[in-house]
Amino acid sequence: MKILIAINYVDYCIENKRIAQDLCISSLKKYEKEVSLASINFVDDIIDLDFKVIKKLKRDCQKEIGNNRRLPYIKELLDICSNIECDVFGYINSDVLINDDFLNDLDNFNKEIDACIFYKKDIKINGDKIDIVNEYPHGQDGFFFNRKWWISNRDFYPSNLILGETEWDTCYNSITQKISNCLIKRSLLHIDHERIWSLDSRGAINNKIIWDLVKNSYGLPLYNPENVKK
Repeated sequence: MKILIAINYVDYCIENKRIAQDLCISSLKKYEKEVSLASINFVDDIIDLDFKVIKKLKRDCQKEIGNNRRLPYIKELLDICSNIECDVFGYINSDVLINDDFLNDLDNFNKEIDACIFYKKDIKINGDKIDIVNEYPHGQDGFFFNRKWWISNRDFYPSNLILGETEWDTCYNSITQKISNCLIKRSLLHIDHERIWSLDSRGAINNKIIWDLVKNSYGLPLYNPENVKK
């Protein structure tokens, strides 16, 4: 089975974000013989990576709706991934670490599994030691899909959800749980940092409007990794 893991590399100037992203990339590269890796970016992004970079993102929310940050749209990113030869593909945030548990969960994809929703644990890194500081944080940092299933079902997902703004993951969680046979796992490790969500940017308002529509159509996500039906 061919698995593609995608990120959206950011040329961070803020030190703690840059360090977290570097650690994420290091954890990914440990598995590059087992999976394909790619960063999906805008054509003029500055990228410092030694694995595949695909500069095909075109939609820029700063230009389209006047958002205060240049951010991509998650569906466009996933559509680009779905055009790459693979069986399973997905996106993870670039401040999370992967490990054997995560790869084992991806290996559980089979003909009966359409998607996997990945929650995380918050961690701090002290030298070579990883300390878990929150076992059960909210939010999802990764979504993976059977490629053929995504191509057949992509129209269920809104086109205008902005990656990196509030509620995009909640929308994907709700829709995916409702329409797919999915795995729900907590096997990503998120490097703990202060979360400052802007809820009044144009991008955040855009996503909250979409979330209200998704919630009315699909409801709240029913399950998390701790209460999912076995």
